[in-house]
Amino acid sequence: MAELTDGTAELRVLVTTALGALPLENAIVSVSTAPDDTGMRTLLYSVTTDSGGMTPSMILTTPPRGNSLSPGSGPPFAVYTVEISAEGYTPLTALHIAMFSGVPTMLPVALTPLAENQSFAQTDLTATGAPQALDPELPENPSKGGIALPEPYVSIPETITVHLGAPSSNAQNITVPFADYIKNVASSEIYPTWPEQAIRANVYAQMSYVLNRVFTEWYRAQGYDFDITNSTRYDQSFVPGRDIFENISTIVDDMIGTYLTRGDSIEPLFTQYCNGTTVTCPGGLSQWGTVPLAEQGLSAEQILQSFYGSDINFVTGAPLSPNLGGSFPGVTLRLGDFSEDVRTVQTRLNRISTNFPNIPKIYPTDGVFSADTERAVRAFQRQFNLTEDGLVGPATWYRIAFIYNNVKRLSELNSEGLTLSEISRQYPERLTEGMSGPGVQLLQYLLAIVGEFYDALPRWQAGQIDGIFGPQTREAVAAYQRLVGLPITGVVDRETWYALLSTYQSVLLAQPEQEWLDEFIGLPRPFLSRACAAKPCGRRSSSSTSSPAATTKCPLSR
Repeated sequence: MAELTDGTAELRVLVTTALGALPLENAIVSVSTAPDDTGMRTLLYSVTTDSGGMTPSMILTTPPRGNSLSPGSGPPFAVYTVEISAEGYTPLTALHIAMFSGVPTMLPVALTPLAENQSFAQTDLTATGAPQALDPELPENPSKGGIALPEPYVSIPETITVHLGAPSSNAQNITVPFADYIKNVASSEIYPTWPEQAIRANVYAQMSYVLNRVFTEWYRAQGYDFDITNSTRYDQSFVPGRDIFENISTIVDDMIGTYLTRGDSIEPLFTQYCNGTTVTCPGGLSQWGTVPLAEQGLSAEQILQSFYGSDINFVTGAPLSPNLGGSFPGVTLRLGDFSEDVRTVQTRLNRISTNFPNIPKIYPTDGVFSADTERAVRAFQRQFNLTEDGLVGPATWYRIAFIYNNVKRLSELNSEGLTLSEISRQYPERLTEGMSGPGVQLLQYLLAIVGEFYDALPRWQAGQIDGIFGPQTREAVAAYQRLVGLPITGVVDRETWYALLSTYQSVLLAQPEQEWLDEFIGLPRPFLSRACAAKPCGRRSSSSTSSPAATTKCPLSR
């Protein structure tokens, strides 16, 4: 980490594809000033990513730190524009990247493949709105009914689905890990230069707020297919593609599993809050008001009691969803430990390192927390912006589980050498809910692969590719139709079929050559070549370009 002085900040950019499962090496990242009144920008950096998809550190100038510690003190942050491009992928321009004095910052970017036969496209992230939004409006308070929860606590969901607009708007839904959602909200709504206890108090409120929305099923009970919106008129500010401040990331990782309740209720408290300057909310938290209380020496808990009352309870250590592949063992793993939990960590890190070569392999995977294991843990933490201490606490454990599940799912969905050369291009028939057979199974496979690269689409497990056109398949088809601008019917007509084949082809052509194409899931025989069962095919050679001609062709089965 670079040495930072007052008036400077550090930016790194992590470029991946497949929703974070694959790093992109040699992606070009350019950083420039925000446009002036004439629209002109000054180029400051042009760098490329390493094998882990990471750029070198870039030092940028900012206003003094003191400007962000009280309202009206002058510009609190500097705004920059980041452009990212890689061959075969849709380039992105990330606007309104906020940088605060002395705060290291990470910008995670997931690129999507260019459509087949498409040479260029442009997508803007964070293109509208302010990069920092100290809540200008009061969200609507849910009814007091809520749902009856059977446990003395609620578990933290693995992911959360966010609607990018007002509830009734025709806006996109995206699904993100719960921790990443909170890091985004906190980075969007408060300043990372605030005292730590002020930040923690705000994160408590943000976590409790979204958990109330999720577990009262506030939106889903109204027939919506999402958990929360990003409209500050209704909910919290979530800005797709924004930068994440390192200290906020660390605090959120430390606080996962915490929220508030009141009295004997087990329901997460609906923690209304506002900025406390332009908008006030009696009985709620003042975001700016947390700063002087923290400066007076109050803890986050004391700050929260001063706003919400002394009868609030602080839940800590609530478990994360079991979908992540097992709960935290309950004790931090460290050098010298010996257990099956250590072996689990070793096995998962070795699998992750196949995609992220910056993480060294561990030999042997014997359950002993060796120096090699510690080095791999540190490399993983560095790669994914965690506290680099070589310890496997809850934050590192669950991040390893999440990344492992991502790369493993992608591997399981891919078969050795499967390309369009082995798949019948012919439109099988009109596919609708209630049908079954090889055509439906192929449809599910195509949807599953494409869904690994586009966050607007649902994600599949290999076991869900069963050849039965049920509600899940219908919803996936509808989501794809919405993504590409087709009529949203949930029915696979000829136009939907060929559009999906084209998107699938673009995904294959854009994938870097990886050893993770090593597991065969067994598609129906009519769609696979017997020749490909005996030899790899569809792999690009090391000298290949994005041209389909660079792919080894296999004949269709007859």
